[in-house]
Formats: sequence, structure tokens, C-alpha cells
Amino acid sequence: MTAHEEEKDEHSESKQGEEKSDEEAPSTPAQAASRSAPGTTSKLPEEEPPSGSARAGMGVVCLLCLLLIIAAVVVPLLLDVEDTATVASTNLAPSPTSPTAPMAPTPTTPTAPTVGSPTVAPTVAPTVAPQPSGTSAPTSVNFNQFITTWLRPIFGDAPFQDSENALFKAAKYMANNDPFVVSGGVMNREQLADRFGAFVLYFGLNGQAWNTCGATSTDCSGTKWGAGNHCDWIGISPCNENGRVKSIQFASGFTGGDVSGSIPPQLWLFEELEEFIIRDAGIITGELPVVFGANATMMKVFDVAQKSLAGPIPDGFLAESPLEVLSLGGNSLRGKFPANLPVTLEELVLDGNSLTGFVPDELFDLEGLRKLGLSSLGMSGPLPQNFDRLLLIEEVHLDNNSFSGTVPASFGNLLALTSLTVHGNDLSGSIPSSLCDLSLPVLTSDCNNSTVTCDCCSACYPL
Repeated sequence: MTAHEEEKDEHSESKQGEEKSDEEAPSTPAQAASRSAPGTTSKLPEEEPPSGSARAGMGVVCLLCLLLIIAAVVVPLLLDVEDTATVASTNLAPSPTSPTAPMAPTPTTPTAPTVGSPTVAPTVAPTVAPQPSGTSAPTSVNFNQFITTWLRPIFGDAPFQDSENALFKAAKYMANNDPFVVSGGVMNREQLADRFGAFVLYFGLNGQAWNTCGATSTDCSGTKWGAGNHCDWIGISPCNENGRVKSIQFASGFTGGDVSGSIPPQLWLFEELEEFIIRDAGIITGELPVVFGANATMMKVFDVAQKSLAGPIPDGFLAESPLEVLSLGGNSLRGKFPANLPVTLEELVLDGNSLTGFVPDELFDLEGLRKLGLSSLGMSGPLPQNFDRLLLIEEVHLDNNSFSGTVPASFGNLLALTSLTVHGNDLSGSIPSSLCDLSLPVLTSDCNNSTVTCDCCSACYPL
């Protein structure tokens, strides 16, 4: 190809390029506007959809809005439930305008151990600081609620359906006649438990027949049972600084000799009871309340002597208490010598019952013992040699049993001893000179027969 032809071709290609550029570019402003206006053949680019991160942000906002709505609805409900639970846990309710009888439906509260099987009594947790007797009235407690949420889970329904049961009588009386309940009540739950326990004891000991100081009696040297604050009732007064019952004593002549019946196991309702004494005030039958003995923790004196109690003395009776005096002489108790007695005992009197067997070695673990009464029990075997472990002992009564052998010389080491009675046994030999050296005011033996010789006895038997 010649140079002329190459130049011609280049010119032709350049011209074609210019024409093509002219076709693509709008020739006038109108044409340019027509290409960009809506509805023309030329369209605007479509708007891009939100990205993934944008969609996630919108979801979070929606979720937060939903949570705020739920919180606005649910939180007030939860607060209302919490308030209801608090009321149920404290077991306090407004004063009843018309107390109902104790036959309310069984509550859905957790079931507490049944009386007779537990070894630990249900705890009555404080709800309001107890008020001492004679001060301003404590918070009102709904008695019907007390029955349904506290008594029924413990005792079951049966006692409250048996019109002869002391629990039924006590609940009925308090619900219908007790001014402390009818008028709205003036006590917290702990004191209400004491008051209920007092009424159970009242009906258990045939209080309706008391000549003096019963709820229906007109003759009483103090405040009769059922009137006013139970801390003022004769035989209970006064309560302790917590407004709780600490002592129950039926002294001679208290009710004209009409105290009778049995000691109810519900005695453990008196959680701070320290003394229980019934002496020369009628006939008490039945057995020792095992549940009370296993659960009492503050008892110091338990004295129910010269009654008609029967059955065994339970092992470990009142072993959880700081018991100082256990006096059960003159009853009809039987069986073996009780084991696991409280080591705090200072006085143990079991005379006149029917306890067989030997004197147990663990008796000599009671090193604080000052008085030991084991007369007329039917016990046998030799007298132990280790009585001298009881260094504080002052009185030892072992007469009218079936003990054999000789009187141990170890008695001569008991420098606090003032009285020793060993007559009415199958003993033999001589009373040790070490014992005579103590010059006891009271020392008795069978020195009027040929089996025992005594140069220092205050009395020789048989008389």
C-alpha cells in the first residue's frame, strides 16, 4: 500500500470516530433533559436496598421496644407477687372483721413434720419484735390464717376434726371466744403460739372443770385463764422479756384439786419455756410427751412428781435442754433406767417408779449432780464403786431396792454428802469407817439384822 492510500485510510477512520461521538452525545440541552426526565426511555438508577448491618440495627431497635413493653407489663405483676409472698412468709394479716371457725381448707404451704415423728419442732420465726406484757400491743395476727398456714401443716387435719381433741377445743375457743382474736388480736406469731399452747394445755388438763382460775371460774386469786394477756394468767405469770411463756406452775390448791388429764405433746409450742411444775394439784395420767422432750431447748426444771404418769422414761428426754431438775418420783413409770440424760442435771429424782436393772455407768457422767433419788424402784445388782465421781453430791437415796454386796468405801470420798439411805436392800458386811468419818446427819442401813453392821448410822432397819 502506498503512502497516499495509508493517509486516506487514517482520514476515513478519524471521520467515522467523530460521527459516532456526535451520535452518543446529546445535540441540545433539551435532548439531554429528555434523557434524564422520568417517563422517558432513559431511567434513573434504582435505589440500592439497605445493607445487612442496617437491617440488623433496625432489628435491635424493634427488640428494645418490645422488651420495654414487656417490662412495663410484667414488672408490676412481679412486684405484686413479691408483696403477696412477703405477707405469706410473715404470716401476718389485717385484723379479721369476723373470725371464722378453724375449719379452713388445707393450705398449699410446704408440709411440716407431723407431731410424733419429728425430732425438731418447727421454728416459729420472729416477724415482729415481741412486746413485753403490759406494753403497747404487738402487731395483729389473723388467727384463722395462723391455723391454716401454720397449725394444719404441722398437726394435720385430724385433730381439728375431732371435737374431743384438746387442739380442736383450743382452736374453737380462740376463734369464737378469745377477745384477743375476736377484737383483732394484739400479738405476733410467737406469742400467739404461746397463747394457743396455753389453751391446749388448759383443755388437756380438763380446765373446764377447774374450781378456781379456769376460764369460766368466778373464784381466782389472780388473773384467770383466758382473760386478758396470757402472760398475766395465774400459773404462767410473768413472761420473760420477750413476752414469751417461761414458767408454768400448778401449785397446791391452785384449782381445788381438779387438775386432771394428760400433758399434751404440744408443750413444745412454748419455745422459751424453762419450768414446768405440777405438784399436788390433781391426777395426771398418760405418758411423758416424747415430742416435747426431744424438742425443748430451754427447760431447766421439769417436776411432775406424785402423779399417775405411766410408760417409759424416753432415752434422751430433755437432753437438748440445760436441765437442772428432773423430778418424776411417785408415778407409775416403768422400764429401764433412761439413757442420755442431760449432763447439766443437778437433781434427779425417780423414786417410787418401776425401773429395773443395774445403776448405769453413765449416771456418773452427771458430775454436777447434788441429789439422787432412786428409792423403791426395784433395781438390783451391786452398788457401783465409782460414786466418788459425783463430788458435789449431797443426797443419795438407794433404799428399798434389791441391791446386793457391800456398801462401797468410795462413799467416804464424798465430802459434800449429808444424807445416804441404803436400807431395805440385800446388802451385807459393815458400813465403811471412811463413811462413818463423815458424821452424816442421815445414814440408814439394815443394821438391825445380822447382815449389816453399822456403828454410825442415824437409823437402823427394820425398825
